[in-house]
Amino acid sequence: NLIIYGHNRRDGSMFSSLNKILDDSWYTNPENHIVTLYTPSGAVNYQVFSIYTIRHTDFANTIEFKNAQEYQAYLKGAINNSIYNFNQQLATSDKILTLYTCANNNQYRIILHAKQIR
Repeated sequence: NLIIYGHNRRDGSMFSSLNKILDDSWYTNPENHIVTLYTPSGAVNYQVFSIYTIRHTDFANTIEFKNAQEYQAYLKGAINNSIYNFNQQLATSDKILTLYTCANNNQYRIILHAKQIR
């Protein structure tokens, strides 16, 4: 689970646009369901499978898992938390990306999970 944290800046910079994922108009545009991460090695595409808001907890911050069962439980929890159904199947072999930002004067977090497209 690769997590990228970004500030939700009022001036529109950094992760402020992540607020848009909560709108129905964002969800109904399938082009929004692919996230591209650019690295020095090249571009990596991810398919969104879950978006939600949550009070600050350690759930979304988990990056390592003791075993496949623990990872599967995490993936199931992420899907169950989602405010939309992306109809994505996940396996414990999937690598995921999590985008994470604060919202509403730091009262909750906005989370986006996506699985790497091979």
